[in-house]
Amino acid sequence: VAAGLENSVIRLGAEMNGPWEADFMGTTTVEQNLWATCFANEVTAMRQAAGESFLFDWNPNACTENVPYTNYYPGNVYVDILGLDLYDGKCATPTTPVSWNQLANEPAGLTSFEAFAKTRGKPMSFPEWGLLQSPNGDDPAYINGIGSTFATGDFAFESYFDAGDGGTLQVGPTTPLSLVRFQKWFGSISHSSP
Repeated sequence: VAAGLENSVIRLGAEMNGPWEADFMGTTTVEQNLWATCFANEVTAMRQAAGESFLFDWNPNACTENVPYTNYYPGNVYVDILGLDLYDGKCATPTTPVSWNQLANEPAGLTSFEAFAKTRGKPMSFPEWGLLQSPNGDDPAYINGIGSTFATGDFAFESYFDAGDGGTLQVGPTTPLSLVRFQKWFGSISHSSP
C-alpha cells in the first residue's frame, strides 16, 4: 500500500498443487486443509492494511495430479478470482502431442476448473499460459482454445508467459501460425524485458 500497489491482484501461493513449489499444499487431505487455512490467515492479515483494495487470485496449475479443489480451497471469503495456469502440454505425457480438447478435458483441466469457478460464483483468470517447445510447438489450435474460452467466459485477466525459457515459446516470428491467432484474440504483441 505504501508503494502505491493497493489495487494489486495477488497470486498468493501460486501453483500450490505443484510439488516443485516451495509452498506445495502437501499430499494428504490434512496438509491440504492446513494449506487452505494458512491462505485464509494470510488474506485476513493483508486485508487489515489501511487503504488496501487487493484482489486475491487462488491459482493452481492444470498440469498436476487430480486432487479435489475443495481439499485446498480456502473459501469464497478469501478468494476474489480463480486462476488456472494452463500450458500447451500434459505432464503425464509430456512428449505426446495433445489437442486443445484433450488438454481442456484432462482431469483437473480447464473444463473441471471452469465448473468449480462457476459453482463458487467467481471470475476466472489465466495468470500463466503459453506454448511449449515440445510436444506441440507452434500450435494455433491451443491459442484459439485459450482465446475463445477467455472471450466467452467470466474472466478477470490473462497473462501469456513469454519468457522464452523453461521450454516455453514466445509468440512471434518463430511461431507464425500462433501469432496470427494470438493477434485475432488479444491484439498486438509487446515483449517486455525482465
